[in-house]
Amino acid sequence: MSGEVVPDYRGLWQGFLFMAVFAVPIYFLDGAFQVNYMYIGNRTDVSVLARLWDIVVPDYGRPGFAAALAIVMLIVVHVFYVLYRLTGRKRRGKRGS
Repeated sequence: MSGEVVPDYRGLWQGFLFMAVFAVPIYFLDGAFQVNYMYIGNRTDVSVLARLWDIVVPDYGRPGFAAALAIVMLIVVHVFYVLYRLTGRKRRGKRGS
């Protein structure tokens, strides 16, 4: 809101690289130690994730769930970027009036 950090698609790859660097090893650690860090290893009580788990895992297993979760994250990030851009245009339009 202060304008010091402006979200932009050019820097989006850095956030996903950061998540991948941590999520991939944690995915394998979850399987090895039967834990659920980052909610990608086992079914959780979080209703949205539990529903996604129930839909995806019977047909595609844990790797399918991790891929589906990544796709959901991409969609959410795009929605937030679109909302940011739309609200930014509204603010610029009000200042110019």
